[in-house]
Amino acid sequence: MSDYQFRISLRIWHPEFDPASIAAAVGLRPVAAYQAGEPMRGSDGQLLNMVSEANYCTFELAAGQSTPLAEALSGILTKLESRADGLAALKESGGELELFIGWFIDRNGGDTFPPELLGQASRLGIALAFDVYGA
Repeated sequence: MSDYQFRISLRIWHPEFDPASIAAAVGLRPVAAYQAGEPMRGSDGQLLNMVSEANYCTFELAAGQSTPLAEALSGILTKLESRADGLAALKESGGELELFIGWFIDRNGGDTFPPELLGQASRLGIALAFDVYGA
């Protein structure tokens, strides 16, 4: 078992496509979606003192602790390759795409992301965003 846990989500912002159009383009069901100008809610459903600046969707893709993070990311990117046309349409029309990785670490450690993995993300136009949480 590894010394960390992770959660991975695909997050997409778009200046024009509404959340339903974003979801249709990637063929996934969002766990959170906001229309530009709409008040945002926390995971508990409570209104936040924030307004969404862009149309936005987040799609939960993975959570784990027994799989190496690089392996999990590679598997996700491989699956997303089947949605490459929809992702490209979003990116080319002004959208921003990222895999958000929440990385929960108990002690010093890390992982190595090989060039092939980074190339997969680059070809899909997806940035990798890490939030690291220590014990």
